[in-house]
Amino acid sequence: MILRFMSLMHKSFMDWVLDSVSVPYPVLEIGIGTGYALKRLSSHGMAYGIDISEESIALARKRGCVNVLQASAESIPFPSASFSSVISFDSFCYWYLDKSIPEIRRVLCDGGKIIIALEATDPSASPDWIKRSDIITIRSPEEIVKMLQSHGFSSCRIAKRMGAHAVITASSMVGSQHADR
Repeated sequence: MILRFMSLMHKSFMDWVLDSVSVPYPVLEIGIGTGYALKRLSSHGMAYGIDISEESIALARKRGCVNVLQASAESIPFPSASFSSVISFDSFCYWYLDKSIPEIRRVLCDGGKIIIALEATDPSASPDWIKRSDIITIRSPEEIVKMLQSHGFSSCRIAKRMGAHAVITASSMVGSQHADR
């Protein structure tokens, strides 16, 4: 029930991102929620999705998404260099970045693209319930860009819309993959 409500709330944001950002295929969506964005992505090419929530996986499958697995951003169950892009809608604030960013870089092809879509981008303006949460961390787009750069991403770009919303895109540097490839 909560997932469906959240999906409705985020639908216009997801549509804006998908209509305005070039997404290379094959693509992996991390944090698929109800599968709305993954279903749209699947209509244009090979799209896969992961989510830590069993309920999200079930809802996405009901929506017709077939390439979905229960997994986290910190342990992506795909071989190295499997994807041309990785996209995430509002799940970045739940990740353990010291593990997830290198893991994303691992599954991206050389020159692959990460797309991080955020509806909340100002840590100081976060509601009190987020500030009290030990699982949600709101980061500014500039802070995220610095993290991505420190993990071998380049060509970082921030696009903003309606104040707090942002889309961050970056490319994995050619030849920057881990030796575990």
